[in-house]
Amino acid sequence: MKKLFGMIAALAMSVTCLTACGSSEDAFVGKWECKEMNMEGMTISDEFMGIPVAVMAQMELKDDKTGTVSSVGEEAESFEWEVKDDDTIIATLDGEEVEFKKDGDLITMEIDGAKTVLTKVDKFTEFDASALEDLGDVPDIE
Repeated sequence: MKKLFGMIAALAMSVTCLTACGSSEDAFVGKWECKEMNMEGMTISDEFMGIPVAVMAQMELKDDKTGTVSSVGEEAESFEWEVKDDDTIIATLDGEEVEFKKDGDLITMEIDGAKTVLTKVDKFTEFDASALEDLGDVPDIE
């Protein structure tokens, strides 16, 4: 019985070690979509004008250090990314570098004072972009 318990304990420790020893880039690989947007004192966390916040920014980071990003009604754009440190990556899209910081199960980015919070998902939220045609001209938020 002691021998069996010892083998189970050794196996559990090995699995824990292998899981913990994964590279920091592994924590970033996967599908991420918008959970919340903060701009000019306004927080959007559910929907904006009938559009779910989840489809406002969807990003996939692949283990070959490439990725795609899209927003509702737009085609996905490709980019490359690299690990800066354990909780930060740099994505380069159209020559521009954007820093993404990992905080637990979330990734945040800030551009021009607007903060976007992304959460990891197994499958992207879907939205019928043809519904946008019914909105007509949408004024800019100032």
